[in-house]
Amino acid sequence: MKNKKINIGFFISDDGYGHAVRQSSIINNLLNHYKNDYLQIHIFGNKILKKIREKFKSKIVYHKLDNVIQTKKNLNGSLSLAKTKKIFIFWKKNKKKLIKKVKLKIKNIDFIISDSVPHVFDAAKELNIKVFNISHYTWDWFYLKTFKKDNIYNELFKSYRNADKLIFPPLTDPEILKMHKKKIDKINFIVTDSFIKNKLFISQKNQKMQCMIMDNGSKVLSTKILKIIKFIKDFDNLRFIICANFFNNNQILELKKLKHCKIEKNLKKIHMYIPYCDFLIARGGFNTITESLILKKPTLLYNETKNKEVRGNIKHLIKKGLTHPIYKDFFTHAFKENIDYFISKKLKKINRNFLKYNFQGNGSRQASKIIISCLS
Repeated sequence: MKNKKINIGFFISDDGYGHAVRQSSIINNLLNHYKNDYLQIHIFGNKILKKIREKFKSKIVYHKLDNVIQTKKNLNGSLSLAKTKKIFIFWKKNKKKLIKKVKLKIKNIDFIISDSVPHVFDAAKELNIKVFNISHYTWDWFYLKTFKKDNIYNELFKSYRNADKLIFPPLTDPEILKMHKKKIDKINFIVTDSFIKNKLFISQKNQKMQCMIMDNGSKVLSTKILKIIKFIKDFDNLRFIICANFFNNNQILELKKLKHCKIEKNLKKIHMYIPYCDFLIARGGFNTITESLILKKPTLLYNETKNKEVRGNIKHLIKKGLTHPIYKDFFTHAFKENIDYFISKKLKKINRNFLKYNFQGNGSRQASKIIISCLS
């Protein structure tokens, strides 16, 4: 008799692209392991479905579903406490309805991965379906650090307690590990399948040092980067690679006039340049940090206002001496002065500190093995 096909459901948050990137890498490992019709992957998400569909096409099944919880930003890219709090209030008010909706979606699912959708744990528990959380932070922790311990926090925490296992990469906050210590597995960093394999040629005819300026999917740094475009021309000894997915045509044309400036409009492709830069300027998001640590690239990381997750990411790297934190006053008329200071006073020391570490990027294979062992 032919083996019954196993259906695995992945519920992925729409809070930026990081969640989708990590889970896509795990999905790819699972598909490579099960090379027959034994496995069917289902993705439940909203805006991120388009990105995932570009990668997997018809290999997996897509289900459009608003997984609700996400952060909201102000126009300047900072975390909007008021708008984000409204999201959590809506989630708590509608939790029972959300659980009911998920239960209808997962009736024929055998195993669930959540990154990181709290009410999915409740739905899976009620249907006796095994469910794992794979993420670098949890929404109960985020809410507690950003707001306070109240009924919303209690509901979030109760949901996470229904997870069968919580799998975390390095740099997960110790408080999170303590909150969920009885169900934790630790893995290495999860990276995209292509960010090291892809070799994108960048001309090295001149021997200038290269700096990459990145933004993220939420465009947190967009307005700040636009402020310092006019100062790029002041550098003679530095070549810039700039993420320009949010620039208008006139701004791009102006930058193209500069001989020491490379423009990349594709947000996905910008990560492929990391191996070729000497240091990068970016928001302190977990994906960017992951890639910079594995490739041993010094960073100037923007400490996003009021965002405890980003602040925690940067704090871990500061303790290890692997980054230099920057704030909104970095993106001003003093931009060149700030860069010169970093190169002369910080860069060599950070490079020396990297010699102490050897971060691994095989977390998706480790996570897949844990999942496979439960399916066997």
